[in-house]
Amino acid sequence: MPWYDSYRGLTLSEFLERIDQEGLFWVTKRLSGNDTGATGGHQAGFYLPRWFFEKVFPVICVKDRLNPRSSFPCFFPDQDLLCSNIQAIYYNNKIAVVDGVVASGSRNEFRLTNWGGRNSSPVQTQENTGAIAVVAIKMENTAPSGLVWVCDSVAQENLVESWIGDEVVPGEVYGKGVSCLPAPAQLEKTLASLIQPEWLQTFPSGKEIFNAVVGAIPFRENLSDDATLIKRRKLEASLFHAIERKHVIPTIRSGFKTVEAFMEIALQVANRRKSRTGQSLELNLQQIFLDRKLRFETQVITENKKKPDFLFPSKADYDNSQFPVTKLHMLAAKTCCKERWRQVLSEANRIQTKHLFTLQEGTTESQLCEMYEHGIILVVPKDNIVVFPNKWRNKIYSLSSFVSEMRTEQLDLK
Repeated sequence: MPWYDSYRGLTLSEFLERIDQEGLFWVTKRLSGNDTGATGGHQAGFYLPRWFFEKVFPVICVKDRLNPRSSFPCFFPDQDLLCSNIQAIYYNNKIAVVDGVVASGSRNEFRLTNWGGRNSSPVQTQENTGAIAVVAIKMENTAPSGLVWVCDSVAQENLVESWIGDEVVPGEVYGKGVSCLPAPAQLEKTLASLIQPEWLQTFPSGKEIFNAVVGAIPFRENLSDDATLIKRRKLEASLFHAIERKHVIPTIRSGFKTVEAFMEIALQVANRRKSRTGQSLELNLQQIFLDRKLRFETQVITENKKKPDFLFPSKADYDNSQFPVTKLHMLAAKTCCKERWRQVLSEANRIQTKHLFTLQEGTTESQLCEMYEHGIILVVPKDNIVVFPNKWRNKIYSLSSFVSEMRTEQLDLK
């Protein structure tokens, strides 16, 4: 009997507890439109970073073979579904050199493919775009086999995020031992220069960390708002975790006398991470709007004590019945909009067409259609537009195009 048979019928909490107890190597991420095939492109397949493949499939992490691959079985416990021939593939035609011949291509990425095609597994179900997936790998005599759980509700996603102690942000991959991976030397040098001596005594606020990031990546007219946002967010996350390590690792090494003492530190770390991720996106967007000299207010109260993340141009204009409705705008900010976009509908009743900024990497045509029928227009980082269905891409704003539209509209406001 295969080892994964014992996972049949487990709840998600039991599944997470078991893979921890049994020491399985695991990763978790939100499924992108490319992962699930929602874009309609030919690259469908579960993307994972190089460090995952170096751990699990080191034999294919080479460049002297073109697109090397390895196969393994994967079981979905909640679906009682076995995919027996998953392909771990290194698409390396950008860097491969085979028998002295340099390959010609543009791909240098790792994927897990052969999930059976559209709707044959949760990984290839387009409606799961944006959902959190957990992949756990067991090494048996160097031959891996895996388990996959794709969350089917916000409650399940909340459980996974509580389990890893962090928000699963679209585009990021979290995994066992990932925090131990060395950062590039230049990044380490930058982080060391940004950490203030007093931060080693008292953990800085999210705003303090973000202000340091803005100092390192100031506004530049020739850098797009989308690129600025992504660069700042990456540095901000790296800086936060560098400070976290300096605070937490000495405590871990000194040991704990009671379980309660350990739990207190673990809860403190988890809460601090959640606080940062909850605040980060709004701080980044707010700074870009300030950089571009837009008129806006944040977290103002409209009807029924609702608080839109950003209101343009002001609360006073919103409350002024004589101010043209067509000049009023709101922007909600959500790292992931799957199942959460409906929360925006009841905000700022005077504004019929509402903008929603998200980092989510794609969604389905049916969900996009429903959003637009309810007056929700998506705003995403420019590079993310290509992971949305092709026919909808010209209806989705990049951050730069949204800011440009707001600037143009506000030119004649006094």
